[in-house]
Amino acid sequence: DSPSQSEFSPVFMDSSGRMTALPGGILVVFRESLTPQEILNFWHSRGIDISDVSQLETMDSLYKVQTAVGMESLILSNELAKYPQVELVSPNWWVERPQR
Repeated sequence: DSPSQSEFSPVFMDSSGRMTALPGGILVVFRESLTPQEILNFWHSRGIDISDVSQLETMDSLYKVQTAVGMESLILSNELAKYPQVELVSPNWWVERPQR
């Protein structure tokens, strides 16, 4: 059995020459004025399963949404960036780190 395409991420190179990839997931920061119910409505109205969403403890308005590995996270990030409720959204990039 060969791995499916969804198990891999394309490899990108950032402006500093480091390799980056998309291991899955996006990070979303909502505007602080949103209530928890408005955030819940946001996920539901966009067809995002709440079981794929986790709130991160570092900020009240920071969430991680699990996605498949690869381009799905970039596509979803770009889609959610269009909404005024979203302050910041980004794929959960893997970034090459130099070995020490």
